[in-house]
Amino acid sequence: MSAVTTIARKNAIANRSRFALTIAAVALSVAFLTATLILADSITGTAESDIARANDELSFVVQGETLSAGDGGPGEAARAVTASLDPSTLEVVQGIDGVDAVGVSNGFAKLVADGEAVGGGTAEDVGTNWIDDPALNPYELAAGAPPVGDQQVVVDVGLASDGGIVVGDLVEIITPTGLREMTVSGLARFGPADSAPLQRTLLFDAVELPALLDTSGFDAIRAVVDGEAATALSAAGEALPTATVLSAADYVAAEQAAVATPFEFLSIFLLAFAAIATVAGATIIVNTFAIAIAQRRRELALMRAVGATRREVLRAVLGEAAIVAVVATGLGIGAGLLGASALRSLMDIAGLSFLDGPSVVSARTIAIAAAVGLAVTMGSAWAPARRAAAAAPVEALRNAAAEASTPSRWRAGAGFVALALGVGSLVAAASAADAVLLVGAALLVPGLVLAGPSIVSGLVRIVRPGLSRAAGIEGAMAATNLTRNPRRSASTALGLTLGVALVGFFTVLAASLNSSLTTSLDRDLTADAVVTSVSTEVSTIDPGLVERIAAIEGVTAASPLALADASDPMGGEAVVGGVGVDLTDLFDLGVVEGSFDGLAEGGVAVWNGGEVPAPSVGDVVELVFEEGPAELPVVAVFENTLAGFDPPTHLVSATLLDDLQPGLVDDTLFVSVADATAEGSVRAAVAETPGSLFETRADFVSSASSEVDAIRNLVYALLGLTVVIAVVGVANTTALSVSERTRELGMLRAIGATQRGVRRIVRLEAAALSTAGAATGLALAVAGGWALVRAVGGELTTVSVPVLPMAVIVLGAVVAGVLAAAGPGWRASQVPTLDAITGR
Repeated sequence: MSAVTTIARKNAIANRSRFALTIAAVALSVAFLTATLILADSITGTAESDIARANDELSFVVQGETLSAGDGGPGEAARAVTASLDPSTLEVVQGIDGVDAVGVSNGFAKLVADGEAVGGGTAEDVGTNWIDDPALNPYELAAGAPPVGDQQVVVDVGLASDGGIVVGDLVEIITPTGLREMTVSGLARFGPADSAPLQRTLLFDAVELPALLDTSGFDAIRAVVDGEAATALSAAGEALPTATVLSAADYVAAEQAAVATPFEFLSIFLLAFAAIATVAGATIIVNTFAIAIAQRRRELALMRAVGATRREVLRAVLGEAAIVAVVATGLGIGAGLLGASALRSLMDIAGLSFLDGPSVVSARTIAIAAAVGLAVTMGSAWAPARRAAAAAPVEALRNAAAEASTPSRWRAGAGFVALALGVGSLVAAASAADAVLLVGAALLVPGLVLAGPSIVSGLVRIVRPGLSRAAGIEGAMAATNLTRNPRRSASTALGLTLGVALVGFFTVLAASLNSSLTTSLDRDLTADAVVTSVSTEVSTIDPGLVERIAAIEGVTAASPLALADASDPMGGEAVVGGVGVDLTDLFDLGVVEGSFDGLAEGGVAVWNGGEVPAPSVGDVVELVFEEGPAELPVVAVFENTLAGFDPPTHLVSATLLDDLQPGLVDDTLFVSVADATAEGSVRAAVAETPGSLFETRADFVSSASSEVDAIRNLVYALLGLTVVIAVVGVANTTALSVSERTRELGMLRAIGATQRGVRRIVRLEAAALSTAGAATGLALAVAGGWALVRAVGGELTTVSVPVLPMAVIVLGAVVAGVLAAAGPGWRASQVPTLDAITGR
């Protein structure tokens, strides 16, 4: 072991108290990153493995012509939309020598147990046909027997576990043809997994399936070959020139890619928060080493004086950083291994977890987490170490601080230029209603880093008179102490600034979304009651319910809303709504051209915000559905959106939509009643129909924001770690700063300052610094939220800044900073006066 290494090791041990909070901050950042990577690997790795094993005996698959590519998204598999296959296609495939094939049909089917719909979150509820041939069936029985007739169903093991279902139970099933009772004949697994990725599956008798799910034809044909697979594959391709024939390997790869899309989104989402936490941790490392080196300037000077070179001093300081990095990274990885289950539970609560099976810990995850922890710590310590090595022995022996306290003019100037460009991009994006221009807002972060010292100095000067009036000489001293080293103060405040900015930004965004939704609904909804699906992700209302409600005496109008995804020939996406003739009596859609009367004749009404430019009455719109393309004449143009976060851009009659895409169930029912008696009857009808919920108009308007609130709370939970790290930074910097000023504080005690007064000075410093950081973060949050809402437009029509929540966020940051300084302040007040003066 070299002398430099020995010195680094001994110094790290001797100064362990200085590095304790730094280790904690780095460990928290690495733990979050490790847990995120474990969750991502567990989801994608398990899903891909399950799909491969469930199809390991398959030879090839036949699908219809691709109508549109699936985009996927949070919780939505990116499966392409393909045309249905005619039953004659199955006969062609079965006629190929050595081929055994079966058609597969899929549709909506929702399990109901004890009157409650089973399964929430983002997974699809799918009904499909049971396949008797084990080589062709991706499912295998775990218990019971296959379904026979129209009164039996097989439930996947994961769904059965969620609902407490066992073989022999009597359950209810919601399908496009209505609600019916069925007996659970068996439980099935998808290959080795309890459920297929992103899917809850019910399996029915193949003969009864078309009548149950209102389907015709097949979604795909699965085939196994007794002989040469390549020959059969080629023969199928020649016999079916208009269909798509995929080898088993290509089919499996496509399915794996389809389910990976939402997992990738979730991984990026979580990694973004891990990166934010890492940045907050990096600021603490920079501060810690800058202060620690400043406090040890005599020691480092003596090393130079007795012959140590600059390189050796640099290596010694970086050696200490390496020890801190290794310890903190090791602790972080260990905490991440344990914390992965906590993060998984958090995703479950938010309805964003798709993991079915054990956690997967890969060597890649450990390597990435270790590399990030080591790189961030060593990189953050590099600049302070270089400053220490560059100081001449005589200069280092002086009483001047070794770290630069006053920022250079070019640094401040460059920072303010970056801030100006960042703010300019926000204004430009808001003015031009172009979200792409928001990219320039990224300059705000480096701008804060460079101009932060000047900003903090300016803010402290502003609050100094108030501190002096409120706390006398102690307040003035606290403000002076912060301006003595504005670079250090700014670096400490940066973590709080980022935390408050992000929390405040999502608060403004959520409030604006809620305000936009509730304002438009309160203005446009004229129905007395609304029946909604029990799941916010999928439609679950019994298709026969609207007819039963319409038949109730005193019901003056009732209209269903069914939703279907479609695309245009150019690849654009459209949400098509199927509505009843009473819709205009229940919802003011703001018709600007034409009339909804034409929907009954097979026309379409188009939202004028859905396309640029919007079609006009008389134009023909072509939309592509799973059953094929449709050309529809535009009979009306409307400007008000029809409820929800993804409202329909095109409206057709419910009858026409059922023809264009069979097998749909209603998502929402709008109802008007003449009196309270009729409302009570509607409530009773809904209560007797699983999969649906009754809400008054006021309840529906107020609950429209529930999904936004859930996402906002999830973001709060994830950002909470960043705020914790920022608070650790305040405590760390305050503790080191107090240690640095031991003699100064001793002199204060000697000339009459009380222990309480010393503690008060330290608390006021933390309060002023936290206020400066929180105020800057608040300004960024409001500016960013305003710009995003204006730039996005569409459903976001109102910018809302909730005063009370924002005040609570800022006050919470300040209080947290003050509490973080309580320990260092108490320790400073306990140092004996003589010891402090003599430096002992």
